[in-house]
Amino acid sequence: MTVDSVTAPPPASVWDRRALVALVAGRAVTAIGTGVVGPYLIIFLSQVRGFTLVEAALAASVISIAAVVGGLLGGWMLDRTGWRNVTVLVCTCSAVGTGGYAFAGSLPAVYLTAGLFGLGVGAGGALWPTLIARSFDGPRRGRVFSWDFMVANAGLALGGVVAGLIISSGSGLDAYRLLFLCDAASFLLCCVVLVAVGRFAGPSASSPSPRPAVGSGARRLATFRAHVLLFSLIGVIGFVGYGQFEGIFPAFLAGHTAVPEAQVALVYMINPVVIVVGGLILTTVLQRLGDKASFATSLVIVGASWCLAAVVPTVHGRQVAVGLALAASATFAIAELLMARGVPAVVNAVANDTNRGRYNGVSSMAMNTGRIIGPAASGLVLSGSYALALFPALAAVAVAAALLAWTTLRTT
Repeated sequence: MTVDSVTAPPPASVWDRRALVALVAGRAVTAIGTGVVGPYLIIFLSQVRGFTLVEAALAASVISIAAVVGGLLGGWMLDRTGWRNVTVLVCTCSAVGTGGYAFAGSLPAVYLTAGLFGLGVGAGGALWPTLIARSFDGPRRGRVFSWDFMVANAGLALGGVVAGLIISSGSGLDAYRLLFLCDAASFLLCCVVLVAVGRFAGPSASSPSPRPAVGSGARRLATFRAHVLLFSLIGVIGFVGYGQFEGIFPAFLAGHTAVPEAQVALVYMINPVVIVVGGLILTTVLQRLGDKASFATSLVIVGASWCLAAVVPTVHGRQVAVGLALAASATFAIAELLMARGVPAVVNAVANDTNRGRYNGVSSMAMNTGRIIGPAASGLVLSGSYALALFPALAAVAVAAALLAWTTLRTT
């Protein structure tokens, strides 16, 4: 038993207030730092450091692979030790990793810093939902997941503005170094905020034990299959959702549609704006949707987004093509709002405080695995003769996954 687990909790109202302030402030700080770095890693490594584009892209792949491992390790540690220890480790790894890019002058050093950063980010993917789930329950939990996601996107947008100011006011190695050092500082500041302000529960021997699979082995097998299905569907979300939007959609627009390359950035700029504004407008709707409904509906809306994307190549006018691409990006933003609420809420509804870290760790692993496999698989299709069939197929997969989620997932 750890110090975190035996500390007497403060009154619920104080606990909630301090936890919410720490989580919102910590998320805002790290999101601004991440926004400052933005898309500059590969640009920095290839154009400033002089590595080849393939070598620079491999560093991004190292981050993704390390994040899968980090999610599992972080989840396991959250169930074995105090949250403060994990928070310090996550923020330190992330800070050393991203700050290391500023001084890494060789490929081994670049890949080492990428690995450290990926471990920190992956473990953070388990840490954050676990802290939220241990601090809030019922409808409040879903609300905080939604707010957390909106704050993150607002921070990313603000960080992008800061990055533009830094790059425009200087050039060369020093300006790019400042970007990564700002990101590193954001993780360290987040650590201070969480540890100094936050009051979070830890794994406790007095926590309710996992829901027993009483009765026959068939009951235990059914529970195991239900959990495998849940994490598989999260992997599908990573594959058909984030993996495509982050890795394939921009290449699809630039190479197979009338959308000018310069306008692709605009398509992506509208995404966080819709997340923040749409989240504020749809707050009541998001609160009323149940966990499973949010999970399944997010996949339906992903399918709608990719249906819009599938139409873009058939349009020859630039303005109409850009309009459809913007609509697809905005639609995907609404899906992201529902994912941000539904996915962690469903995972934490079937978990408890003795295994919550591991459940969130496996969820992080599943999502990141889908994000890795998705662009790799779709890239093969996009480079072949069936490129225009890609997004209709992705839409069909998303809708099929939504039906499966709605009919089979349970939240108790």
